[in-house]
Amino acid sequence: MDTQPTKTLLLWTAFVVIACVGMLAWGVEFYSPAITLAARIGNVLHYLAVGAPIWLPFAFLVYCLGCRNLTARILIVFAVSEIVAVAVSWFAILQHFVH
Repeated sequence: MDTQPTKTLLLWTAFVVIACVGMLAWGVEFYSPAITLAARIGNVLHYLAVGAPIWLPFAFLVYCLGCRNLTARILIVFAVSEIVAVAVSWFAILQHFVH
């Protein structure tokens, strides 16, 4: 029995879940009701510099489509990269509000 289509489907499903969770984690901080309008405008400019949780999934998607290959190793690297990107983004946001 060929399990390759099932494996590929599960890997792509995991990819989409990781990307959505990263974007959701980023969005929770951005849409906080405690942030004023002026701070939100400043945050937009700030997020352009540290918005990796938003563009990182697309970069991995383009890479995987170009290679026509999604392996467990690439998925693990993507997950770790997304976690680091969200952490860096949140740290930068906290630093932005402290200073």
